[in-house]
Order: sequence, then C-alpha cells, then structure tokens
Amino acid sequence: MNAVYFLNILMATMVIGRSIILSKDTDCRVGYTKDCPGKSCSDIYQRNSETRGFVGYFWVQTNEGDIIQEFCFMNSQCGMTGGWTVVVNAHSYKCPKDWQRFVIPGTNYKAACKPPSDDAGCYSAMFPTRIHFKYICGVVDAYTKGTPDAFSQRPMDSINQPYLDGISITYGTSDKRRHVWSYAVGYSSEDSAADPKGNCPCAAYPGPKPPSFVRDDYYCNSPTTGIPQPSEYHYQNESLWSDIAYCSEKHSCCAQGEAPYFLRDIPDSSRVDTDPIEVRICTDEGWEDEGIMLAGATIMVM
Repeated sequence: MNAVYFLNILMATMVIGRSIILSKDTDCRVGYTKDCPGKSCSDIYQRNSETRGFVGYFWVQTNEGDIIQEFCFMNSQCGMTGGWTVVVNAHSYKCPKDWQRFVIPGTNYKAACKPPSDDAGCYSAMFPTRIHFKYICGVVDAYTKGTPDAFSQRPMDSINQPYLDGISITYGTSDKRRHVWSYAVGYSSEDSAADPKGNCPCAAYPGPKPPSFVRDDYYCNSPTTGIPQPSEYHYQNESLWSDIAYCSEKHSCCAQGEAPYFLRDIPDSSRVDTDPIEVRICTDEGWEDEGIMLAGATIMVM
C-alpha cells in the first residue's frame, strides 16, 4: 500500500459518489436526497439497506442542524461494518490548509504535505467531525528525511509537546487533546547498537518506550535497516506504516491494532460530539536535521 491508496479515495469520490447523489427518486430513501438526510453515515447504513456496500457521498444533517454531503464507506473498515464517515482525506493533491505540497528530491512524481515551518515543534491540521461518533479508524503514511529518533524526546511526557518524531493523531480542541494514535519514525531498525536511544521500541536494539498516555496505541518504523543517511538525505520509500509487510519485517512496532489501520473505541466520558480530529507532524529538531512529510491520511468516525 502507498500514496496511491489515498488518491484512490479521491477517485472513488468522483466516480462512485456522484452517481449516488444524482439519483432521482421521489421516495424518502435516507441519505440519497437533501430533503431526507441521515444523522451520520452509520445512521444511513442502519436505516437504508440499499446503501450497504457503497462508497461515496450521502446527505447528512450535522449536530448543528446543517444538511451537508459526507463521504461514507458503507462497507467494512478496520474490521467493523456499519457506515464510516470520512473526516480526514489528505494527500499531496489535497494538503491541509497552510501546509505545502513538497516534491521529494530525487523523484519526478512523489510528493507529500510539508508543515508550514522548518522549525522544531508540532504543526497542526484540524478536521471537524460535525456528528456523533464512538469509533475512530484510519491509516496514515509519510516520507522522512535526516535522522528522526522516535520517542527519544523524553522527558517530554506532555501530549502538547513534540513527544515523538512522527505524526500524532488526537481528538478534542488544542487545549484538551486526547490521544488516538501515534506514528513514530525511528533512527534504524537493525543498527545503532552503540546508541539505540533513537530507535523504535521494537527495533533489534530497542529505543525508549512512548510516554504513558500513548499506551500501546502506536506504530513505529524506520526508513533504513543500516546506519542512517546524513541529515539532508530524503528517503524515497513512503511505506513507513501503511505497507504492513514492509513495516513488520524490520523488527518494527506494527503488530498491534488493525494494522495497517488503527482503530480506537472512544469512551463517552472523554468525548464531546463535536470534537475535531487533529493531525500533527512533530519533530524535536528543525528541518536541517530531520523532517516528516505527510504522504496521505484517511481517518473515519462511526
């Protein structure tokens, strides 16, 4: 699996989705017309059996009362069937606001979304949910450069700090973040025996474990099995996490969850119905030393 996967979602939107919403029918078939919206993709799935198995746009009335078109997966994702609403669909041709499309040096066609600053820190993109949800499911991938070092940034145990080199998925507002999943990038998967602190926790020479709030809800992989390249070097293989065979063969932390997807059950006590999903790229050093670029992200709620 690679960045083409994320682009295929866009193509499904154009081809499958449009054929659905342009269907003309005088009956009130939930989700098919603006005057007969569902409360969510899951609600439509439950109330209109005709939609099951489809992928595309359906009409939904949000918590605020607006009637909009949402992109739905009415099939199985992350091992669960029941109507998934796509909240995040980002890739190099649809970068988050203020992020830049960046062509990977040494390639003619590989591109990713680069944060707006070259400084160390975390750079955020917020995506509204607008509907009630209990589950979050997704898949993320990235390109990397230089020498990212996974969870070696401790004692940065705050979710608001760059606690990893990689991508952090959270829900809630910026002052009340709650962890969903972490995608970390390690130094090397089979080398660095003398100084393994930048490696993934599951590497041949393991690095530090993640902060306690991450628990086991993370994937970690390294772009190389040998000695890492200099800080200016761009790795051209973006399958850090989405190609699970590539990830798992290198002693990486990709065995848990619904790999290459993640799936989280969100407790009602910690969630507000309108909580946004946040995607952050984090590094503890600036671009001159290391960099993470988003190749693609698809995140759904139900």
